[in-house]
Amino acid sequence: MRCSYCGAPVEKGRVFCLNCGEEIQWVPEYHAIGSYRSNEQVSQQRASKEMTYPRMQPVQKEPEKKPEKRKKKKWPFVLVFFLAVIAAAVGILLYQEYTRQQQYQSFDYQYKMAEEMWRDQDYGEAMVYINRAVTLDTDRTDAKLLKARILYDSGQKEKCAEFLQAVIGENPDSEDAYSLLIQIYEEDGDTDSIRHLVENISDAGIRDMFSEYLPVEVLFTPVAGDYEELLTVELYTEGTQKCIIYYTTDGTIPTEDSDPYKVGIPLTEGTTTIRAVAVNERDIPGDIKSSTYEIAIPMPEVPVISPASGEYQSSAGLQIEIAVPDGCTAYYSFDEKPTTGSTKYTGPVAMPQGEYTFYAIIVNQNGKESYPGSATYIVK
Repeated sequence: MRCSYCGAPVEKGRVFCLNCGEEIQWVPEYHAIGSYRSNEQVSQQRASKEMTYPRMQPVQKEPEKKPEKRKKKKWPFVLVFFLAVIAAAVGILLYQEYTRQQQYQSFDYQYKMAEEMWRDQDYGEAMVYINRAVTLDTDRTDAKLLKARILYDSGQKEKCAEFLQAVIGENPDSEDAYSLLIQIYEEDGDTDSIRHLVENISDAGIRDMFSEYLPVEVLFTPVAGDYEELLTVELYTEGTQKCIIYYTTDGTIPTEDSDPYKVGIPLTEGTTTIRAVAVNERDIPGDIKSSTYEIAIPMPEVPVISPASGEYQSSAGLQIEIAVPDGCTAYYSFDEKPTTGSTKYTGPVAMPQGEYTFYAIIVNQNGKESYPGSATYIVK
């Protein structure tokens, strides 16, 4: 049923309209015979009722509000974001750790970093990396040589030399190892170590590369021995190296303070020992060599004088002659023993008159004098 005044729906049994407050006339909505009140009567009736009963204000329906969207709480989003950040951080850390492990197990990476640190003169870090690289691949000579270079450049020459000796022991064909080790020995003035090192290089090709460090041997001519003539001994070396030879003849050990050899060494009669050493351009001394000479020059035979001693009636046509061996010289005098300062015999000597003794000596090419020969003459 609806209110006859406002048309609002009315519940059955309701006395007043809840919308307009008018009394509900429970009559059929359509009456076939009933009269209709004029608009004026209706208005008057409403007015009188309004006087008796206050008209209720129609209930205004509030406009339907659109249901508000429920605000999402922020804390789940923050939590998700926070968890995502943690997950990302963990992922980064795990990736970094994985990368670090990969690098730690990589020879190439460790060697590269060692090389970079060495060039930057960060020798401490360079040593950490190169030690790891050598551990990863013990057969890589290049890594060992880089380690030696780091030791050398960081001032640890003694450790570097020991390490290079080990490297050469494992890799006797490493030219670079020999080169750096020789450099260290040269800086320390350790020529004995250089000599020992080069002499023991097993690889002929590498040995030739460092031939300038090889010691040179002194040679003698003539060779040591017994001689019956005076000698002049010459010293020399073989090969292309330029050397200085130092020598002594008094039995002492030759050093760089001894006499340098320039020309032949003349020897006198007797025993003479020559000691000599050759020092090459790299100041590497060779072995000290010695050569002993025993010179015993034999005396010339007593000169033969003619005519023989005797008494002669006349000196006419008589001459005194001395038999002089080849290469020798004769000296003579009358009534006294001659010396090399006496008259030199150049040919037959006229025999003077009187009674006298003729003396003569022979001096050989080595200056050795004979015993004097003599002949006594009486010439009337």
